[in-house]
Formats: sequence, structure tokens, C-alpha cells
Amino acid sequence: MLKKKGPVIIIAAARSGTKMLRYVLSASDEFAGYPYDANYIWKYGNYSVKHDEIEPDSIDEGKKDKIRSFFLNICEKEGKPRLLEKSVPNSLRVSFVRSVFPDCRIIHLYRNGLDVAPDARLCWQDSASSERIQSREDRARKLREFPVSMAWPYLIEYMKSYGKKTLLRQAHVDSWGPRYKGIDHDVENKRLIEVCAIQWARCVEHCCFELDNLENGRDYINVAYEKLISDPAGQLERVADFLELPDGEKVINRGKEVIRADFVQSWKDYLSRDEYDKISGILNGPQELLDNLE
Repeated sequence: MLKKKGPVIIIAAARSGTKMLRYVLSASDEFAGYPYDANYIWKYGNYSVKHDEIEPDSIDEGKKDKIRSFFLNICEKEGKPRLLEKSVPNSLRVSFVRSVFPDCRIIHLYRNGLDVAPDARLCWQDSASSERIQSREDRARKLREFPVSMAWPYLIEYMKSYGKKTLLRQAHVDSWGPRYKGIDHDVENKRLIEVCAIQWARCVEHCCFELDNLENGRDYINVAYEKLISDPAGQLERVADFLELPDGEKVINRGKEVIRADFVQSWKDYLSRDEYDKISGILNGPQELLDNLE
């Protein structure tokens, strides 16, 4: 049996660059894992809970063992020593993640909320087959490997949401991305751009609060999306050192090849003045938290 190293968990709000960072890190021979979110595994034992703010004591150790086994079996299957995971709902439950993998190392990736909110709105409005949300190849793999017997309640909710959007010709799905407490009420009563802003804000607030209980530089590091795309080599060197990668140069080289300085301040093309005014008050407080990170 392969010796398991501590997993690497990318923690971030949706549309903050997790797919990009995960792809770059996967250049290392250390890592096995999915290129897409696996919230249906993290929610095992909590499918009846209608949000993703899961507490460490929400399930017993037996169910946590099943979550661990599911993810670590990927390492066995791929012959790699270390798990790499990027499910964005984990931004609402850092302490729960640590209760499942106490030895994990966390990369807290964050991006300006003004850019995230309109980007997330497009995902709420897209179809289930959208390349923006997931590539065709990743979608096919997810369908092949989805653990129906284990996660069928999650699958039913997913199908209902996209089925309603298609059949009723709704402007957007009932739910997309991390589900904070009260999200369904907000979807019913607020504009979608406000929901996206609140979604980002809640994820940021949860991350900053829960990571404050851990040791920066040992348990986690902060990585700003804007710094990553402006200086990929420098930021990826930081990440590789933190993760103690024996082949960090592979990660740095892939980053230099694929990371482009796009989508910074893209909000200017996607937000009206009224929308900007509407969400600025939601975003300002959490953005200040991020601006003060090391």
C-alpha cells in the first residue's frame, strides 16, 4: 500500500481560479484527484442539510472515514501519494474539512469580489452542459464515476434544479455553487447579482474566520488570484515550497505556460452602474478582510 501524505486542499469561493490552480499543481507527480468539485462526497451523511456550512461534529467518525476512504482510494487507483482537492463549497466549512483530514495543507485562494460576482452570475444562468462550468471531458468522467449508491440524494437535487431551468425556461437555476445559510430565501427575494455577491462574501468571511484558528505558513497559506496571474513563477514557488514538492519546477513551468493575466477588473464590462452600487456595500467588508491578509 502506498504511504499517504497529507492532502492538499484548495479553499476558495467559486470563480476564484481553483480549476486553474488545480491544473497547474497537477503537473507535480505527487498528486491524484479530480479536476472538478466533489461536493457530493463532502456532503455524505449531511445530504438532508440544505446548506454547505457543515460543522465538524455533524457526522460521526464512521462517516468521516468513508469520505476519507473515497478520496484516498483515488491515490491508490492513480498510484500517487497525495490527494489534491478543490471543491469550492469547502470555503464554508474549513473546520469540517480539517476534521476529516487533520493533516491537510490548505491553499486559501481568493479573488476580488467585484470580478467574482458577475462571473458567478453567468454560471447560475448557464446550462448544465456549459463549458464555463465544466469541460466536456470532466463532465463525462464525473458521470462515469459518480457514486450513485452513495450520493443519490445529491444527484436528485442537481437534476431537479437543472430540469426546472430547462422545462420552465427559468433565467437561472435554483442553486449553483456554495450554499450558504439562507441562500434559498435570497434567491426568491433578491436580484441574482446580489445573491452572487452575498455568496462570495459569506465564503470569504467563513474562510478568514476559520483559518484564523490555524497557523499561517504551517497549516495554510494565502494566495491572491491577482498576484498569481501577474507573477505566476513567484507565487507558485511560494506554493511549491509550502507543499514541500520535490518537483516544484514542473508546477512553476506549467504555470508560466498556461496562466494569463485575464479577467482582472472584468467587472467593468459586466456590471451596470446600478448593479455596482447595489453590491458594493455587500462586498466592501469582506474585501477589507482579504486586503489585510499576508
